[in-house]
Amino acid sequence: MDETREEAIQWLQEEPTFGLFVDHKLVSAISLRMPWGHHPGPFGVPHIGHFITDPDEAHQGNATKLLHYVEIEILTKLLHAPAVTLGTAKSHPWLAAMYRHLGFTEVGEKQLAGKKHVTVYFKKEL
Repeated sequence: MDETREEAIQWLQEEPTFGLFVDHKLVSAISLRMPWGHHPGPFGVPHIGHFITDPDEAHQGNATKLLHYVEIEILTKLLHAPAVTLGTAKSHPWLAAMYRHLGFTEVGEKQLAGKKHVTVYFKKEL
């Protein structure tokens, strides 16, 4: 992510963000862009804006655990959302493979204004 500290703080103030803590340490976080929020996603359903894991905690299942929690408790039970979407850079094929493994399917791609990369969009029916 190429944002300033101020931009990150503003993001956290505006977008719902959920974290997984292990031994009081934040190891993974997901933020959602809501259709009615400041930065709605492209498909009219909740959109994962940030999905991050501490590199020191990678490959331990934390991101998957947090994603499943957000899908079940927040998106399905609380919001009754039919689906969730996310986007990633086409130049990061390992992320596309991970999202497919997590049950997402590719639904399109787009060159967004101001971005140097092509964004690939994924959707997961809930």
